[in-house]
Amino acid sequence: ALALIALISVGCSGKPSRIHPPSINASSAGSAAMEQYDLNGDGKVDGEELEKAPSLKAGLSRLDTNGDGGVSADEVAARIVAWQDSKVGRMSGTLTILANGKPLEGATVTLDPEEFLGDNVQSATGTTDAGGVAMPTIEVAAEDPPGIAPGFYLVRVTKEGMNIPPMYNTETILGVEFAPDALEMEEGITFNLK
Repeated sequence: ALALIALISVGCSGKPSRIHPPSINASSAGSAAMEQYDLNGDGKVDGEELEKAPSLKAGLSRLDTNGDGGVSADEVAARIVAWQDSKVGRMSGTLTILANGKPLEGATVTLDPEEFLGDNVQSATGTTDAGGVAMPTIEVAAEDPPGIAPGFYLVRVTKEGMNIPPMYNTETILGVEFAPDALEMEEGITFNLK
């Protein structure tokens, strides 16, 4: 009986179970994104509003399906559904952090999920190497693969002993969309702090 319980808990193959995308209510997230960033109440985030919504701005080419230069609640919801349909629960990607054009070594890079995504998407962190490259990951158990869930994230960069302006951390203007179909995930994303 104990052997059967162990087999059931691990699965028939003995491998860990598939990692699914985090549960996000797409419709609620779309509405919440508008409440947060649609400051003029016209039903979309565009123009100067996008400057205050860096993760939506980063994903604009994939979000703006009607070509109006903005992001609506329905477009945010559709994007979340696309992540969920991909069945990708965790993926890896790199961010390169430069300071005035030079690699910033030893900086902590934190990716905070947008509030409108809800509580099921976790923050990820990584530390830059000598080339300024970080590979953020959520906290995982030893047997789980590292990485980050698909989502819209605010990017915050800090480094002990270095005064990095608030526009790159507490009041960040940096954002990213982690998604299986985001070309920049394959190429890597670079931020140049000035």
